[in-house]
Amino acid sequence: MLDLQQTALGGGAFTAKTVSYVLVAADAGTTVAMNAAGSTTITVNTSLFAAGDRVFIQNIGAGVCTITAGTATVATSGSLVLAQNQGGELNFTSASAAIFFQYATPASGDIEGVTAGTSATPKLRVANSMATCLKIAANSWIVIGDIA
Repeated sequence: MLDLQQTALGGGAFTAKTVSYVLVAADAGTTVAMNAAGSTTITVNTSLFAAGDRVFIQNIGAGVCTITAGTATVATSGSLVLAQNQGGELNFTSASAAIFFQYATPASGDIEGVTAGTSATPKLRVANSMATCLKIAANSWIVIGDIA
């Protein structure tokens, strides 16, 4: 297992960005969080990551964040356009290709009494569900996974 993959499994670093950003090799195993009022992009290029590397991406700003294939190929069955409080992960299948898995985002009202993206008490949906907690600031977390 690569050192960067071990970092990813252990919950890598969190980096906030406020302008469009081009991923670098050091982003493997980390969370890149876009926090901008206007539209931004996160660009993915080749020869920076190895098969098995992951980069978690969150959009916590009001502006739309678009994941863009620079010289790499980025496939998805979801969307590469992230609205506020949306996110997902890039899973690299080779040095030149990644698959983006977008996390499901509940709509307001899906959880009784909760506005989307602001639940103070997220709960696992059913037995054997899993979730990941990402610390983004002191006393501030994002919970992603199979939550109700």
